[in-house]
Amino acid sequence: MDFVKKYSREVTVVALILSNFFVWYAIYQKRPSDILTIYFLDIGQGDAIFLDSPTHGRMLIDGGPNRKVLSEIGKILPFADRRIDVVMETHPDKDHIGGLPEVVSRYKVGMFIEPGVESESNVDDELLSRLEDKNIPKLLAK
Repeated sequence: MDFVKKYSREVTVVALILSNFFVWYAIYQKRPSDILTIYFLDIGQGDAIFLDSPTHGRMLIDGGPNRKVLSEIGKILPFADRRIDVVMETHPDKDHIGGLPEVVSRYKVGMFIEPGVESESNVDDELLSRLEDKNIPKLLAK
């Protein structure tokens, strides 16, 4: 007991460091399960669906009309995790791809799947430009 009184600051600092370590360990200890999780994101008018596989392979289908998809993805993924394996665009209407340019800019995207439909939208042009800037492979799905 005399040791604790004599070194109370050091004991407190060590206790806080250990507590911090155990809390972060628990947060990042996300073991794969046998369940595919599908999230239908609340982004207003439009579509955005996020899939998380049992091995944590991740796919985003569409991105809604604006940047709101970023906050919805932020609710799903751990704080520092910025990886989405596949982003898929079903068609280039703004209510489906409006948020995708920001997703591509802020996350490490492994592959982009597109339908090959031409659009005169500025959002589609911006999305394609960001995909090229980040050298993200594109796959044409027909």
